[in-house]
Amino acid sequence: MVEKKPVKVHIRPVHVHNGKEFVPLSKGADANKLLDEMNAIWMPQANVHFDLGRTDPAKIKGLSPQTQTIEMQKLPQGFLDEQDSGLLTFFMVPKVTNGKTHDKGATIAKERVAVIGESRSDSTMAHEAGHFLGSLSEGGKYSSEYGHPKSTKDMLMNEYHTGKKIPYSAVPNFNYGYQSRKK
Repeated sequence: MVEKKPVKVHIRPVHVHNGKEFVPLSKGADANKLLDEMNAIWMPQANVHFDLGRTDPAKIKGLSPQTQTIEMQKLPQGFLDEQDSGLLTFFMVPKVTNGKTHDKGATIAKERVAVIGESRSDSTMAHEAGHFLGSLSEGGKYSSEYGHPKSTKDMLMNEYHTGKKIPYSAVPNFNYGYQSRKK
């Protein structure tokens, strides 16, 4: 048995103003289903349990309803304005790029922001959560970016977002204090 690490996250659809009202920017997503996908990967391997925080729409100013792609290198300020400084916030958008390439998701761990595209797989949010968790110090503060360690495609933190495995040797990077409990 190992110590459970609870992590509360927000999963928020992005809404933009069309001149009259705020409207959804992308297709809806079931926040509970997305949370279950993350927990199915993280709970049995690292005993990290995600709890759901806010799921209300994030009203992002300065974007039009025609916006298709969010560029993480030029993240609009509205995302930071709608982010909760204490928790990781997942923003659901049509597409995301991280630099020049289209991606399923991208994270700026220091800002506690992840942007998730509609092309996401059932492991994309778990992968992006890994960037966030791996960037934290033992005290829960941002320490440094956590990238894509060299790994095979079946690993969760592979650059191609294809795997679901978390090697035991990496667990302490995500769950400080992770240790076997004596029975």
